[in-house]
Amino acid sequence: MPITNLSHDFVSKAVCPEGKKKINYYHKDIRGFLLEVRSSGGKTYALRYRDEHNRQCQYKIGDSKDISYEKARKAAEIARGKVVLGQDPAGEKRVKKKVPTLNYFIQFSYIPYITQNKRSFKTDISMLRCHIQPQLGSRHMDKISTQAVMDFHHGMKNSGYALGTCNRGLVLLKYMFNLAIKWQIP
Repeated sequence: MPITNLSHDFVSKAVCPEGKKKINYYHKDIRGFLLEVRSSGGKTYALRYRDEHNRQCQYKIGDSKDISYEKARKAAEIARGKVVLGQDPAGEKRVKKKVPTLNYFIQFSYIPYITQNKRSFKTDISMLRCHIQPQLGSRHMDKISTQAVMDFHHGMKNSGYALGTCNRGLVLLKYMFNLAIKWQIP
């Protein structure tokens, strides 16, 4: 665990010692900020810390080819500040990766639920397949904005559908999102 004064010059000259697969060089001032140098020549910035359960976690900041040392240092300082305040930067990333697309939610959560609990499920499935999924289905649920829903609604109205049909789409979307919140889907 070599502790050094990481800098742009150090990063450009750092190499992995012969016979090792990788080595971590830690910054002397920012606790946990490190440069991982691999025998292949790859170099990655990261922040190592302990979470609220005292497990060691590593938050990858970026590859040294993609991000400059100065930007990596600033990102490490921000992430370190989050850790001090009790947040988990790597955990935030894990939660974001678990957010399903609307299609996935509909197929594996919503349709199995409505077929058991709703008498009008065939109407919902028709609305989903014909209108909602083609327009919004490929988006992750956290990326469906109010503007996207408004565009969906106006698009249906402009296509000549009755106002009741257009509003049914909105009601269905609201119901699905309320269920997702109730089921604590990220």
